[in-house]
Amino acid sequence: MATPWCVKITCLPHGCDNDELANKFSVHPDTIDVPRTQSGPNYYAWVNGFTSEQQANEFVKRWNNEKVRTGTIKCKVAPTKAHMMTTRAPSVPRHIESRSRQTDNQVRNNRGQSVGYRRK
Repeated sequence: MATPWCVKITCLPHGCDNDELANKFSVHPDTIDVPRTQSGPNYYAWVNGFTSEQQANEFVKRWNNEKVRTGTIKCKVAPTKAHMMTTRAPSVPRHIESRSRQTDNQVRNNRGQSVGYRRK
């Protein structure tokens, strides 16, 4: 089951894996997600499994600016996509029928007009 909060860890040394990070952070390896296809200088990972924003913030407070190998990592709390989907405001209903009538009326009104330049 997806949990509502996760932490993104950036500035990781290239080549870090789930097991290394799980040992460092004392969490289960299944809670760490290191995307396989990463390019560029900023290697990153996600730590999942936080049931509250407070838990995620405590993790960030403990691990932000700590060393992993030779680099200093950055940690940031983020809601999971599933959490964002369930907590966003409902969309505003659209009045498709009235909009299509308006478009039909505009087309009828514009039929008599020519396209292009008129000579005087």
